[in-house]
Formats: sequence, C-alpha cells, structure tokens
Amino acid sequence: MGEIFRFKNIKFKIWSNDHGPPHVHVTKHRAHAIVNIETLTVKKSNGFTESELKLIQQQIFKRKIKILEKWEEIHGKN
Repeated sequence: MGEIFRFKNIKFKIWSNDHGPPHVHVTKHRAHAIVNIETLTVKKSNGFTESELKLIQQQIFKRKIKILEKWEEIHGKN
C-alpha cells in the first residue's frame, strides 16, 4: 500500500506485507516511528523529538477510524 496520508512533512504509511497488531509507519526525512493505531503506543522511534511524537499521536487519534478501516481493507480484521 504505502502512504495513507501526510501531515506537514510527515508521511503515514501502512505496508501490505506487514503483520498485526494494526500500526502505522511514520517517516520524515531520516526519522522513522511505528505507532499502534488502537493504543497510540509508539513501538519504535528513531529521529523524532518527543513533541513530534505527540503531534504524530494526535494526528493518528484524529483519523483513527479511517486508519483502522484502511488497515482492515489491506489486512482484514484481526
């Protein structure tokens, strides 16, 4: 799949060959994070500041239903 939305210079992606639990990959230049869609837990992060991670979590929360629908469209329901 790839990019599902962009906020400022931050890209939010879901990969079709990925595994559960539902999560998004977030990138900006050389920074990368993996965030659980349902809990907003940051599973991994490299290169993002704490304030950027909070912003990322807020953007996922605002779009949570649509992002989960996209995950289920790609991967099926858990």
